Amino acid sequence: MDYEEILSAAIGPVIILAVAFIVTRLIMWIVKRFEHGYLEQDEDEAARVSRLQRGIADPDDFVLGIRRKRALTMSTLLRAAAIALVWIVAIILALETAGLPVTPLLAAAGIGGIAIGFGAQSLIKDLISGFFILLERQFDVGDTVALAEVKGTVERIELRSTVLRDIEGRRHVVPNGEIRVSTNYTHIFSRYAVTLPVPYEVDVDRAIDIAGAVAEEMRTGSYSSLITEPVNILGVDDYGDSAVNVRLYLETVPGRQWEVGREYRRRLIKALEAAGIAIPYPHQEVILRQQDGLPSTTS
Repeated sequence: MDYEEILSAAIGPVIILAVAFIVTRLIMWIVKRFEHGYLEQDEDEAARVSRLQRGIADPDDFVLGIRRKRALTMSTLLRAAAIALVWIVAIILALETAGLPVTPLLAAAGIGGIAIGFGAQSLIKDLISGFFILLERQFDVGDTVALAEVKGTVERIELRSTVLRDIEGRRHVVPNGEIRVSTNYTHIFSRYAVTLPVPYEVDVDRAIDIAGAVAEEMRTGSYSSLITEPVNILGVDDYGDSAVNVRLYLETVPGRQWEVGREYRRRLIKALEAAGIAIPYPHQEVILRQQDGLPSTTS
């Protein structure tokens, strides 16, 4: 084979590889535009309230950091997958154009791919789940969530796993493929639900008025930046053994519901005590029979 034949045989593969190179550059440009477009979107409500939740001095930098991390993670995955597909197709076409046998190579690659696929099923599942978690914004870094029977604050979100830190300081690494249901306690707003037991001998409306007054005092006072709405008193929810249970909740900025709720409970019990209303506690009445048949009662 002379140089002209070699050159003629090489023209086709070179053109295919050149086109693949151009397509690769185009993919990189498109993905880069995707990154910039994602980061330039107006800050939405979830991002706005997450700033209040974290109370940081420069919240724009924090929000931008979360958005940048999410955009870079998704764009990296898209870029890698698209470029790999382009070059695999380009190499196969180039080999065919050069007259080299491609069928045995494809058969070997197919067998190897099947073997790798069986061994990496869980990894692929984790990666795909992680991609959709990032794409759908199910939760962000700093959110308090429950995932796969684990509850904590999100420290990191990666394609393969999500890292949580619970209230006891324990670090949990949850594979994204194990996340079938995610519960987010700090998305857009939070609520702190309270069940107030009112003794049967106490006027329920009076106790409800006290509960509402305590909540309103907090909302208009030192907790005005955390409580976003007036207290919502749902009313009598149940008849207990020793009390009528009144259900109510406080709506707060994300992630601050527990802080608000603890202070509310502290103030509420003091207000009830000042009004002469005691929180009922479980008790039993025991009746003992004496030898003369007359009952004697003790508690």
